[in-house]
Amino acid sequence: MDGPGEGTNADVGASGSANEADESPGTDPAGTTDGEFGDACVLGDPAACPEDCYRGNALQVIDDACTAESIDVCLPAGPKPGLPLGTYWALAPSGPMFAEYGGPCAVAARPDAWHECSGAADEPRDCACFCQNGYCRGDEDRRALDECALDSPCDQLYVDPQFGAVDHGVERCVLEGLGVRTPGVYEVTTLGVNVIRTTRLYVFGNDEVARIDLVSDDVFSCPQTSEWGAASRCTLASGAFFASCLEPQPKGEACIDDLDAWVSACSEPPPTCG
Repeated sequence: MDGPGEGTNADVGASGSANEADESPGTDPAGTTDGEFGDACVLGDPAACPEDCYRGNALQVIDDACTAESIDVCLPAGPKPGLPLGTYWALAPSGPMFAEYGGPCAVAARPDAWHECSGAADEPRDCACFCQNGYCRGDEDRRALDECALDSPCDQLYVDPQFGAVDHGVERCVLEGLGVRTPGVYEVTTLGVNVIRTTRLYVFGNDEVARIDLVSDDVFSCPQTSEWGAASRCTLASGAFFASCLEPQPKGEACIDDLDAWVSACSEPPPTCG
C-alpha cells in the first residue's frame, strides 16, 4: 500500500510546482505578502511543537505531475477527520504545505487555522493536486453529472455477493424507479472481500441514462486521486425487464447480481444532463 510519503504520478496539466507558483513580485504562492505565514504551528520545530499544535505530516508538491513528498510539520489541533473530502494549506518557508482532511490520506485533526483549497484565484495552484469539496483529481465526469442536481428517489442499495440485497425495500424502490424511468440518481454498491464496487445511474426521465462506476480497494497514494471512472451514456433496459426483476428469481440469478444487464449500447461522450 502506498502511504502518505508515496507520491502519485497522475498527470494534472493545470497544476504547477510550488516554485513555479511564486511568480508575481511582492507575493508568495499563497497570495499573501512576503514573509507572512498563515499559521504559527507550521513555523514550529516538529521535535517540540508549540502549544495547541501536534507533530504530524503534511504534503508538499514537488513537480508538475502532482508528485508529493511527506514532510514532518507541526499541525494545528482541530476536529477529527471526516467527510467531505477537503484540503487545507499553509505557507511554510519551503513553500505551501497541504493537509488532506477525510479519506485515507487525512491528518489527525482538521487544521482550521489553515486555509481551505477552494479554487480561489489567490490560493496556491498546487491546490489542484488535492481533493476539494468532496471531489478529487479525476472526478470531472462525476462532478459534471452531480451538477445536474438530480434527487435520489431511493436510498443507496447495498448488495452482499452471497446473500443479495441488504434491504429488499430499497431493492424494490430501485427496480421500480428504473422500470418507470423516475428521474434521479440510483446507486448500487456491492461489498466484496477486498473490493467495493459502486454503480451510479443518472436517470433523466427517458431511456437514455448516464452510468459511472467506482472500484475501490485498499491501494492508494497521497495526494488522493479519484476512484470513479469515466461516465458512459447508455440505454436503460426495458420496463418489462425491471418488472421481471421484481418477481422471484432463481438462486444466484438475481438481477442485482448482473448490473451490466441493466443497460446496453454504452458509449463515452462528454457527460450531459438530460
